[in-house]
Amino acid sequence: MNIISKKKFVFFLFIFLSLSTVLFQNYTINNTSTSNIKHKLLKTSQSDTLVIGTKAGPFTIDPHDAYDPYSFNYIEQICEGLYACNYSDPSNKIIPRLALDYPLWAPDKLSCIIPIRQNITFHDGAPLNATAVYWNFERLAYFLNVSGNLPGYLHKAQANPEYFWPDGTPIINRTEVVGLYNIRFILNKPFTALEGLLSFVGSFILSPKSSPPTDYIILPDGIIIGTGPFTCDNFSSNTEILFHAYENYWRSSSNINTIIYSIYSNNIERCQALLDGDIDFLMNPHESFIDAFNNSQEITLIEPETRSWVIFYIAMNNLLIDRTLREVISYSVDYNYITSNILNKLADRLRSPIPSGLIYSNYSLNVPILNFTHARAVMQSLGYGTTFTTDEEWETANFFSLNITYFNNSKYRAIFSLMKNNLSKIGITIEDAGLSNWYDYMMKLFYNKNQLELFILGWGAFYNDPYQFINFLFSNESSYYNSFQYSGGFGDIIPYDTEYDVQLLMKDALNETDPLERRNIYNKIQKLMIERDFPLIWLFTPKVYVAYKNDLIGIEENTFCSVNQNDESSLKADLFALNWEATPSDGEPSISGYNVLFFSMITLLFIFFIIRNTKTRFKDK
Repeated sequence: MNIISKKKFVFFLFIFLSLSTVLFQNYTINNTSTSNIKHKLLKTSQSDTLVIGTKAGPFTIDPHDAYDPYSFNYIEQICEGLYACNYSDPSNKIIPRLALDYPLWAPDKLSCIIPIRQNITFHDGAPLNATAVYWNFERLAYFLNVSGNLPGYLHKAQANPEYFWPDGTPIINRTEVVGLYNIRFILNKPFTALEGLLSFVGSFILSPKSSPPTDYIILPDGIIIGTGPFTCDNFSSNTEILFHAYENYWRSSSNINTIIYSIYSNNIERCQALLDGDIDFLMNPHESFIDAFNNSQEITLIEPETRSWVIFYIAMNNLLIDRTLREVISYSVDYNYITSNILNKLADRLRSPIPSGLIYSNYSLNVPILNFTHARAVMQSLGYGTTFTTDEEWETANFFSLNITYFNNSKYRAIFSLMKNNLSKIGITIEDAGLSNWYDYMMKLFYNKNQLELFILGWGAFYNDPYQFINFLFSNESSYYNSFQYSGGFGDIIPYDTEYDVQLLMKDALNETDPLERRNIYNKIQKLMIERDFPLIWLFTPKVYVAYKNDLIGIEENTFCSVNQNDESSLKADLFALNWEATPSDGEPSISGYNVLFFSMITLLFIFFIIRNTKTRFKDK
């Protein structure tokens, strides 16, 4: 499915819905103990080697610079963060990894102390302790140019949007060593999504002994040293990447000794490689291979249950199109036709600004559906078509026109055509403003947004917290991302009540550490957006398929995939541990129940070039 996407600065602007499952994640963990950690991992009936078909190798291997799924694929085999998502949990809960426990927050929520696990060493023998963690966050701050001292010959870390508030304030002010195994994070504003940020690849921990403090680790000669389950033995950017299990891994070594990323840039060739037996596993096969995989006696194809980390929508310029008209438009779209016909049932309806795979998502709200009767009644309340009694009168009317901007590909042209047809039935004319050049689209999106009326975009998360959607997309402090200029009810509701102001509620959510209270706040936010404000036309979340050879035994799917505009998926790291539970059963595959979550992660790769040369938005410590 050809999909367009928009997210935090990098290079192509396509969602690469990343496939991320953290190695050896099918385990039990005690928050305060390193004992009794269990894991089971996929293996084959004939070999301890697992061959994964993927689209590309890493663009960078430095976790403090990486911002694309292919680089994440590489890094997450070797390095780890203080926290990680528990992908064996349907709620995708964030759990301690190199941290021993969850943060202990100060009463003002401006600082917290995180205990570090003891008796862990990096692959080079250096000890993991608070000083090593401090060193990593100093290094990260240097590449984020927090102090303004980054030399001109070094680019700013590509993932820098993750570490700043929408107004440009750094999230983390500084870190402090508090004893040998305790690290304090001091923040510039309350940010109770910190656990999620520390589970993001950009926060992964490198060995201070083997890593340069002021230079990026780059290919082809650079190597990264972490605490993770694998080491990289051989790298060929165009053909394959070879990993071997690290025998002294602190959670015990893998029962898969070798992982090979076999690189096929063409999705069709990658699918054929699975049919030919050259690879063991791939994500999101080309549509034309679905029947072949279903009919194969040697391949299993699974359409997992949908738990997405990504959304696609039609934005409405909230300054030019008022709330009532946005409601009219929202009830005039044939959403079922989009998912069933345009997207060939490879997507599900989006029902919240927080997609179903993230914590606090609420899909039980009254999301708009196609209902011309309701839409026309609201139009009449605005004074349009007040005497109309027939369909013909509405369909021949032309009250006003709106343009729709999109990247010019077949799927988006089809959505444009549908919108033109649907809105003609309520007397609104839709004009084609499709663009064939990403640069032109981005210039409008970020610098000429008042020229946009309706426009198609997507967004995804890098870690499991609603902040990734609510604050980035909807904050009125976000000059770049809130391109549809949503106010969130501030000043719009009379009598004014802070309980109904989304802008204030989203700040309250990041000042709250109680999960139940955070859920209540995000429920209010979602209800106000879905049922009151109609800032977007909520379109769809994509599905992903998993295809693998039958001699892989004990797969418990909980996979993530990144899909680009050419229907090609990337694998997001640790995938190869994927909560795969090895339960041999006489050579037959044993498939546990699965919980699929789509990590979304749009990596909009294009804006990197713009931001890199614009005025810095980052403040000094």
